[in-house]
Amino acid sequence: MNRLIIYNSGGTAAQIKAAADCFYKYSDATIKDVNGVTTADITTYIGTLTDAYYHAIFICCTTQAADPTSGALMFNHVASLRAKMAAGYEGTVVDSGTCQANATVTEIVLATTASASNDTYNGMFIETTGTTAVLRYISDYVGNTRACTTTTTTTAIATTETYEVYTNDYIYEFGNTNAVSGKTAVLQAWDVLYPDAQYPLVNHYIGGYLFAWNAGTAQAAAAGTITLAATISAGDRSTQTQHDTDDFYNDMYVYIYSGTLGVAQIAKISDYNGTTKVATLSANWGITPTGTIVYRVIDNTSEALYDRAAEVMIKTYMYDIDSAGAMAINKRLIDLYGSLTITGTDEPTQDLKYLWDDFLYRGKAIFTADALGVV
Repeated sequence: MNRLIIYNSGGTAAQIKAAADCFYKYSDATIKDVNGVTTADITTYIGTLTDAYYHAIFICCTTQAADPTSGALMFNHVASLRAKMAAGYEGTVVDSGTCQANATVTEIVLATTASASNDTYNGMFIETTGTTAVLRYISDYVGNTRACTTTTTTTAIATTETYEVYTNDYIYEFGNTNAVSGKTAVLQAWDVLYPDAQYPLVNHYIGGYLFAWNAGTAQAAAAGTITLAATISAGDRSTQTQHDTDDFYNDMYVYIYSGTLGVAQIAKISDYNGTTKVATLSANWGITPTGTIVYRVIDNTSEALYDRAAEVMIKTYMYDIDSAGAMAINKRLIDLYGSLTITGTDEPTQDLKYLWDDFLYRGKAIFTADALGVV
C-alpha cells in the first residue's frame, strides 16, 4: 500500500518521521517535510504527486483556512489531495448532484435535494466535475439556500457542474498535538493504525509524554489517599473546572514519579473530591509516599512505563551497547518477534549495533512491557 506523510520538522509533529521509521513499517512511504516551504511551492508539490495512487495520507503539520506564509497546508490543499487517493480510498460521499446557479466565486450552490439544515456540510470537502472542476473545503453551509461557502474558485461554478460532498476517510490530519487528548502525532497515528492495541513504550519515548490528566506536586499523602495539587499545570490534559469536579479522576491511576519513599508506585483512584483535591485509592500504598511527591494522573498503567522503563531502558541501552547486559537487552528488543533468531552472547558489538539500527529503521523493534521483562 502507498502512503504519504507530510510533516513539519520545525514543530512537534516532526516526530512523525521517526515514527515512520520505527513503527509504521512503511518502507515505501513518501515523506515530505514542509518546514519553510511556501504555500505556492506546497501547491506545486501536491500537483507533482501521482493521481489515484495513495491509500493513506498522514498530515502532521498545521492546516488552516487562511494562506500561511510557509510550513503549513491550507484546507484547500487537503481537499486537492483527494485526486491523489487510490480508487476506493477517496472518502465517503455524503451528498451529490448538479449545482444550481452560483452568485459568487466563493460559493457553490448544491442541488435542491441537499440538506436543508444549516452547517450540515461544514468542515467537509466538495469536488465539482465539468468546466471549472475544483476541489474545495466547505467552511459554511446555509440550508435554506443550499449554498456552500468555500475559498475562491476563481471562476463561478456553472449550473451544469456535477458535485460530490465528501469526508476524507483516509487522509488523517494529526496536526502537532491534539488539544483534547494531548496526544502527539506519533500517538495519534498509532490510534489510527492499531486502534485496539496499547502504545508500545517506544512510541511514548518518540512521541513525547503528554498524557497526564494532571501532573504536579502532591499536597499530602496518607496510607490510602493522595492530595493532588490545588491547580492544574501547564500541559495538563484536564482543565481547572474538571480538576475541581467531584469524581472526575475516578477509575484513573495515579503514578508516583519522584519523591523520597514510594517512587514508581501506581494506584487506582476510587473516589475524588474536587474541593479538597483528595484522591481516595482502591487499595493502600505499599509504601506511603514521602518527601516532595511528584505524581501523574494517567489513563492506564502502561503509560507509567514510559517514565521508568522506556526512559531508562531505551535511552540508556541505545547508547551503551558495549556491556553484556546491554547487549542482552538489545537482543531481546530487536528479536522480539523472532525476526533474527539470535542465539548466544558472543556477537560483536559492531554487528549488534548494525542489527539494531537496521531493525529499528525497518520497524521490527516494537518495545513492549513483555519485551523488557516488566510485569
